[in-house]
Amino acid sequence: MARCRVVLSIEPISPSGEFFYSLPPSKSHMIRFMAMAAQGKKTLKIEIDSEPGEDIHSMANCLEKMGVEIERGVTEWLIQPPKGGLTVPDSTLNCGNSGTVARIMTAIAACFDEEITIDGDESLRLRECPELTFALRELGAEVSSTNLPCTVCGPISGGEIKLEMGRSSQPLTALIFASPKFSEEVVIDCIGESVSRGYLEITGLTAGIFGSPITKTNEKISINGFDPSGPESLGIPPELSLYPMGILCAELHHELDVQMEIYPYDQSMIDSFDLLTHLDGGELNLQHASDIISPAAAFLALKNGGKLTDVAHARGKESNRILKTVELLNKFGLFCKSTADGLVIAGGQRPKRPTEPVETHGDHRLAMTAVLLATSCGGEINNPEVSAVTHPEFLGQIGVLSSL
Repeated sequence: MARCRVVLSIEPISPSGEFFYSLPPSKSHMIRFMAMAAQGKKTLKIEIDSEPGEDIHSMANCLEKMGVEIERGVTEWLIQPPKGGLTVPDSTLNCGNSGTVARIMTAIAACFDEEITIDGDESLRLRECPELTFALRELGAEVSSTNLPCTVCGPISGGEIKLEMGRSSQPLTALIFASPKFSEEVVIDCIGESVSRGYLEITGLTAGIFGSPITKTNEKISINGFDPSGPESLGIPPELSLYPMGILCAELHHELDVQMEIYPYDQSMIDSFDLLTHLDGGELNLQHASDIISPAAAFLALKNGGKLTDVAHARGKESNRILKTVELLNKFGLFCKSTADGLVIAGGQRPKRPTEPVETHGDHRLAMTAVLLATSCGGEINNPEVSAVTHPEFLGQIGVLSSL
């Protein structure tokens, strides 16, 4: 499952004119729509404007192993659930690089009374999720490990559990997307302040579209089994979390007019973009926008600096994104340092060509940030193709940028 080692050598460029930075389909929406439609009874047409990332294909691969027929077209995908419902796969479910896919598929697997193995790539194997493991065990499932690979065997039973929300929203999302197969009511007592609120809103939106009978009283969420019944077609908005890559690109190349499409489905993240561009040395709370930490830190280094806070949960992303962002910026001669819950970045800096290849640590957001910095000063980037996890057209767009 390891990637071949690829080194991309980039020379500095000075582009000018108009550049349209096209964002890929939102993996958060598409993965959730596919997971719910796969457990229904009718075909769903998903409409897209550009090529989906590898995480989306990972979800499709897992669902196909469980009997779902998926037609992957250029502008639309058709998701046709099996008539008798999802079936036990005859081999391991490989979730690739996607934590969201792994958590959802683990919870769905826990609804079957046969053993199912869940696995992923090297990066995903390092991302522990004890909250989901303990929750499934409390509900009666057998889960072999908090890390991948793991084996899961259910079925889960009903009852009330406590779920810690301070590190990730994925366990709650996973339980909601497994709920079509619940035979009894599950009550989830959410403990602590949740992170990544926008992703939970997408989960709630999807559950509502497909008719989930979720109820919420104070911090307790009650979920029951149901027959998902959604619309015949759904469109996928652009991947909002990659918008700061365009912001960084524009700051690196002042003669360039960077154009992007933005779709307002996560107001907390959009607010973070606005605060980022006007920060002027202050403090930006990224509790609900942790995915933007790497390009945000690079942007602040070029501008007036600042402090990124309340983002300790970024340590559990595809990499320890706090420490690896520090490492990345330092390689480009940009000073920043880690704190207990974020980063402090000095302002008024310009990137310098790294003296050795820059590691991307299997993290697509680090890779994209590194490639963009290198367009300003040059450099060699290890395994930049990991950007395809979210944005398969990214490197091609940088090629277009280089010709301007």
